[in-house]
Amino acid sequence: MRILQDLGSILRIRELSSPDLRSVKSHFQVANGLTRFTGLQLDAGIFQMTGDGVVGANGALDANLVLILSSDAMSRLPREVVPFFVGQPNGAGSVAFHVSGTTSNPQTDLPERILMQGGTSRVKNVISNALNKFFDSH
Repeated sequence: MRILQDLGSILRIRELSSPDLRSVKSHFQVANGLTRFTGLQLDAGIFQMTGDGVVGANGALDANLVLILSSDAMSRLPREVVPFFVGQPNGAGSVAFHVSGTTSNPQTDLPERILMQGGTSRVKNVISNALNKFFDSH
């Protein structure tokens, strides 16, 4: 998945770029030209992804996802990025985001969600530039 490759590069966690998937589970229903998925549970050890959404017959996306990084992954994040993840008691961290667009050109509000959580102007610029590169649809 291109989105995970770019995320791995930005966050400097190579395992995101080529995940060793342990399991992927979801429930889905196909009706009226839409595929609804619920209870997405993707587990790659160093990270997990959960969520729900809809994929249209034309490839349109509308999904709410959560990226959960393990404590090991959190310890390797660039220090400017760490505050934008919600810390868990076990040292893991998570960030929620929305995905829209199409399956061939997904868009996300992750940059806005991270930037709304605060930080200095310099940090905002660093994150914004990195995320703009991440979501650039060459």
